[in-house]
Amino acid sequence: MKIDTCNAGFTVSCPAKINLFLNVLGKRSDGYHEIETVMQTVSLSDTLRIEPASDLSIKVTPPIVPCDSNNLVIRAAELLREFTGTRLGARIHLQKRIPVGGGLGGGSSDAAATLVGLAKLWQLRIGKEELLPLATQLGADVPFFLYGGTAACRGIGEIVTPLEWKCNAIYVLAIPRFSLSTSLMYDKLDSNLTHAPIDSTLLYSAVSVIPFSVLISGLHNSFDTVASRYYSQLQDIKHVMIDNGAAAAMLSGSGSTVFGACKDKDVAAKVAEKVSGLVERAEVVRPVT
Repeated sequence: MKIDTCNAGFTVSCPAKINLFLNVLGKRSDGYHEIETVMQTVSLSDTLRIEPASDLSIKVTPPIVPCDSNNLVIRAAELLREFTGTRLGARIHLQKRIPVGGGLGGGSSDAAATLVGLAKLWQLRIGKEELLPLATQLGADVPFFLYGGTAACRGIGEIVTPLEWKCNAIYVLAIPRFSLSTSLMYDKLDSNLTHAPIDSTLLYSAVSVIPFSVLISGLHNSFDTVASRYYSQLQDIKHVMIDNGAAAAMLSGSGSTVFGACKDKDVAAKVAEKVSGLVERAEVVRPVT
């Protein structure tokens, strides 16, 4: 995430993510699911404006998420205050661009940015390692966003290993007019879960650059087939992407966003144009660190 200082406060970029690899291993005794995943931050982002104040408040534009304790930004701020004992406040303005329920991790990214931004605003001597347990309490994807870039995550997502490799791919995000419930998708997946061997090359590659063809061959998402079975429009979106030049098209996270992996920006522009009639939005994005 990127922090820009401006006057008395900070502007923090909260990037979306896509899952290049997501293998659900099974349900644990505590009710969570064991996963292994490779996530990549991309150039679509929310923005947090954080300023000093005597109390804690939030404004969301557009008002598509609540401004109470159900908002992960408020929960992150309150958790950080409880952990450090500070009673300092902040005025937070969240500009939302990442869709809710799209599998792009917008709420988790906002929460991680809040932890990092408030730690800086309040001049707390606390680093990523100390913020990690707080991030884990807030959600399975939040720890990843403390690091961003490309990273392998295990456990429920809290074991984060930054990856050094890059791939010159451009992605098209096809964001449908409907969202998918993560808990519902896990319920559907549990009844269809198989344990066939999965190629996890992307998790362990030690090279600095992964060829585009290797990236495409390594893409995997346990939710992809299940979601398409219940929501046929997702399959339609993938067909349009592939037919117009995307090398692969796959669900991100538990959905509903489908991303198409393209070799260059011209192909991505064509894919975005052709798929835009099927979805709410089609965004061309690039990987960011």
